[in-house]
Amino acid sequence: MDVTVINNALRQQILASQTVRSTLKTRLYPSELAQLKTKVYPLANFKILEGYPINRAEGTISAPLQIWTWSKTSYAEASEIIAAIQSTLAYQRFQTTEVRIVISDIQITPQQLYDDEGELYGYVMRLQMLAIER
Repeated sequence: MDVTVINNALRQQILASQTVRSTLKTRLYPSELAQLKTKVYPLANFKILEGYPINRAEGTISAPLQIWTWSKTSYAEASEIIAAIQSTLAYQRFQTTEVRIVISDIQITPQQLYDDEGELYGYVMRLQMLAIER
């Protein structure tokens, strides 16, 4: 299964939330913050963590999904975004024509971060995800 298909489905589901979209517009990226060339804040990024079971024969991936939100303004702004993303994804099932996704657990509730170098206020959380190829 191509991880890009999963990333696209996750991005589509998260941005379907009016609360998320009103704040982020489309600034939701399936990559590490350092890999983004142009950064306009606030933004959110996510990554399917590697090193977890991929069963290609059955077309499934079970892995943690880590999500970060970042603001130049305040923890409150980053917190509002992570809360909206959590309510959009946590314990949900959704699908596209290519993949079915189940978010089964919250592994790490939102934790506050501060990036000294970028002077960024942030939050991170981790969810457990199962993706099933359709």
